[in-house]
Amino acid sequence: MIRLVIVEGDLLDCRAEAIMLPIDGSLPGDASTALVQRSLGRIARAFARRYPECELADEIEGQVTFPLPLGGVAPVELPAGSPFRLALLLSMLPHHADQTTDQLVRAAAAGAFAQALRLCDSQTVGAVATPLLKAGWRITTAAAMTLMLKTLAATDIRHPLSLEIRILDEPGAVAQMRELARSFGFEA
Repeated sequence: MIRLVIVEGDLLDCRAEAIMLPIDGSLPGDASTALVQRSLGRIARAFARRYPECELADEIEGQVTFPLPLGGVAPVELPAGSPFRLALLLSMLPHHADQTTDQLVRAAAAGAFAQALRLCDSQTVGAVATPLLKAGWRITTAAAMTLMLKTLAATDIRHPLSLEIRILDEPGAVAQMRELARSFGFEA
């Protein structure tokens, strides 16, 4: 059973056990910490600045095998003292021209989101937070909402999971997504 919460605000202010962070996973297998830092999306970079003691890029370099296929997910165990136990890296920020078509980006976002939800289930994560998965600027707000809700409705999990979707700087988007969620049968 999934409990859906849709909130306006900064993702990094949530109190979940795990956090989803979009990245560009097309790094080479021998990626250095500096290269890992450049592959992080806007939210992951903000995470690294806000929580420098977590050493996110170093943890990623030590735990993730690159390249991470578009639409793939890699879990990263975060050190003690981190506000989250687990960071789920969603490879959905493509930069290569052959991977940026609307259809490919949407498939990557939906695939990564579904895989991250299943990973939460297999690791018995009770609460996870995610941004609205727009692949940076590549997917419109409305399309991202629909894509996430369709994926959520189609994902079967065994353990209770609280999913918090945080939306920042998009006036009216929270109310719109809550209404859309109700049409998919979710109370949000």
